[in-house]
Amino acid sequence: MNIQPLNEPVHRGLTHLRLLNFRSIAAADIALTPLTIFVGPNASGKSNILRSLSFLRNALTLQLNTALDLEGGLSSVRRKGPGVRITNRHTESEISGIDFQAPEIGLSVNCVLESTEGQWRQVEYGFQLKAIDPLRCRVVRERCLVYLLDGAKRKASAGFDRRPKSTTI
Repeated sequence: MNIQPLNEPVHRGLTHLRLLNFRSIAAADIALTPLTIFVGPNASGKSNILRSLSFLRNALTLQLNTALDLEGGLSSVRRKGPGVRITNRHTESEISGIDFQAPEIGLSVNCVLESTEGQWRQVEYGFQLKAIDPLRCRVVRERCLVYLLDGAKRKASAGFDRRPKSTTI
């Protein structure tokens, strides 16, 4: 994790984004600055990085199942792998084009905020989803931690780290 000491300018807003098996992105750990520009060839994942932020916003402001619906459902959000060929040894028939679907999806974001009292806070929020079947998933972890920034030090001030047992979406 990249934490700036407060003797350097503190940037408000998003500072870090982590993705796991979101759309075309297998894994990404992206440091964000006040001006972050994504450059790359077509179909390299630039739009999916932006869509992850939209998905995360919708999951926080609406409900997670609504955010999934707005994205086109679980199968639209989960990373798909290359098609594979499976041969049945007994009949020697081939089934091709079966897509691997990543079983777990993770999104997390860090941001720095200034309170009305002028106190700087760093907030880490994220969640992990595990696919149960092609249409349903469950929340396996949700975490939100808030730190007060005091000089180069962080002091935990609030938060939670949940691993629900039966939250199915």
